[in-house]
Amino acid sequence: MPVKTIKEIEIRCPICKEKHLVKIDDDGNADKNYGIIRKLESEDDDINDISYCSNYTLLGVCDSCKDKFSTCHICGKKITWPNIITHNTVSPCIITSKCESVICNKHKYNYSYEDKYKYYRLKSEPSPRLYYGIELETGINPNSNIMPLPYFIAKLPDCMFAHDDGSIHDSETYSFDESLEIVTHPMTYKWMRKHKRMWDDLFDLGSHGLIADDAGSCGMHIHISRKYFTLEELRQLGYFIHHHHHKYFLTKFSKRTAHEMDDWARFIYKSDIDYIINSCGGQDNEKFRALAYHKKHTIEFRLFNGTMDSTTFWGNIEFIQALVKMVKKGKTNISVSEYIEYVDKHKKYYPELINRLEEI
Repeated sequence: MPVKTIKEIEIRCPICKEKHLVKIDDDGNADKNYGIIRKLESEDDDINDISYCSNYTLLGVCDSCKDKFSTCHICGKKITWPNIITHNTVSPCIITSKCESVICNKHKYNYSYEDKYKYYRLKSEPSPRLYYGIELETGINPNSNIMPLPYFIAKLPDCMFAHDDGSIHDSETYSFDESLEIVTHPMTYKWMRKHKRMWDDLFDLGSHGLIADDAGSCGMHIHISRKYFTLEELRQLGYFIHHHHHKYFLTKFSKRTAHEMDDWARFIYKSDIDYIINSCGGQDNEKFRALAYHKKHTIEFRLFNGTMDSTTFWGNIEFIQALVKMVKKGKTNISVSEYIEYVDKHKKYYPELINRLEEI
């Protein structure tokens, strides 16, 4: 096994601006006081170049300056070095002069969220209540002057959290270094509307490099409360979404391609819906369907393309809200024309949905 050579290089701390000597081996690993993003490609590499995310530059923070980056931006607790997440999630001890926030490993992603849900509703809303849960898949645009991943996580309001999602992959337009799934706690439609400004702030993150609309496999998945419906009402929701005569309309509305629908949100037959309702108690194990019944407490609308656009987002929510209203009124075997007629008749409640329907 070849012996690694150690060399000493001079690097400038991006905080105090003082120069320090760093010991580095052939693989680019430095001593414990410094973080290394990648190994040096050649002796001519500019090791003091601290340009933001410039092909991953060699950077380090000196020992005396580490404490200046030791508070989690989310929980406010002190972080034990080097358990810090910055813009480079592979090497957690990297700091650059342009990182605006750091977070601890605990708050990089939250995998144990299902048993910690908070339910958001207006106090005046009677039972039973229909809760929405939204999963918004996004990627960080590598072609923009991107902000670090913790920046986006720290900007999320209390009713949302970040979740890692390995299903998000590159598109023809973008090749992602990092992706982020934004997940909401359960909330009622009226509560969401009352706090619309919160969503506007979320969509504003698109101007800082968070994208979804043209981002490969990114989707907007909307869960709604299963127990709000009878089995027959669950059947009618499925009949509308999976009706073969509705496939063209729903694909256009979803802003996905037919190929993407086949990959992530497949249509099934009426007989499949009947089997799920009649023989399986309204639940099965299949996930990748336009309307999926695989969750114990929710049903999931998976047909919508990901978005950071306000009109598209609210149009999707209103789409489901209108369909739910029709089904709860006892409407059965709803056709597209009946659906559009209902929305047009109650247009003051569905302004963004009306705009979306006019686009088709």
